[in-house]
Amino acid sequence: MANLEIQIQIWKMLKPSTPTPNHFRTLKLSFFDELALPVYVPILFYYLPSIKTSCDKLQKSLADTLTKFYPLAGRFSEDDDELSIHCNDEGVEYIESKVNMDLAEFLREALKIDLLPEMDNRPQVHYLESK
Repeated sequence: MANLEIQIQIWKMLKPSTPTPNHFRTLKLSFFDELALPVYVPILFYYLPSIKTSCDKLQKSLADTLTKFYPLAGRFSEDDDELSIHCNDEGVEYIESKVNMDLAEFLREALKIDLLPEMDNRPQVHYLESK
């Protein structure tokens, strides 16, 4: 078995294809939103090495999707103990890389979680305290 070698091809912040209108810039979270635990959903897509056009289409479709679901391209903020999403079009992290093994071998190794970046914009979790 070969040692895993990862070559990053593209690492960038993918932004919405059109800017979020000013009147949608702040999205206040409801009481129920604040009760829900934050969830980070890492996704890995696998393509054959010759599929450059698919990666370009993926980037374009993600940018278009971020336009329609603009809070996903924003960041959590906490002002005066009130959580909101600042829809500032910062975008999402997009990484394309190559590895030196086939997909079946890669999946057997169960290393895929180590390839994913850590999310550093999670809000502080506030639990209700019982009195």
